[in-house]
Amino acid sequence: MGSWAIEWARAWRMWSIVRTRGEETFARWVMYWVNSGEVFQAAASAALSLGEPQRALTYFSAAATHHDPYDPEREPRGTAIYLARQAEAYLALGDLDGAVEAAQRSIDLLGGVTSARGSETLTSLRSKLTRHRAIPVVKSFLNETA
Repeated sequence: MGSWAIEWARAWRMWSIVRTRGEETFARWVMYWVNSGEVFQAAASAALSLGEPQRALTYFSAAATHHDPYDPEREPRGTAIYLARQAEAYLALGDLDGAVEAAQRSIDLLGGVTSARGSETLTSLRSKLTRHRAIPVVKSFLNETA
């Protein structure tokens, strides 16, 4: 597991300790960008990196549906990157429709957002999808995004 995942876990633990002590205002000030959705996104990405795509999809879903969700309007680049990772999870499970749908949503969010990391993530995903270019939904996606 990467050091970033360990740092996320530490940050989340610190935030939850501070919050339970009634100092939520302080915690929000120090870690204003961390919400439950962000933690679920990080957990999903870590699960995918650990070779657990089904678990990753569970966390990606929780990130979007939790009462404190990850906000795609406030963080379109991050959302796009996580959607590309979600597409990788679907791909790992052989769900090409799910992979293409998540990939398309990722591209839609990145429209107008300049991001080297986002572009790199999508390039990697497109490369993985090319192995399935004979499948119509994948072929269509690759042609539309060429």
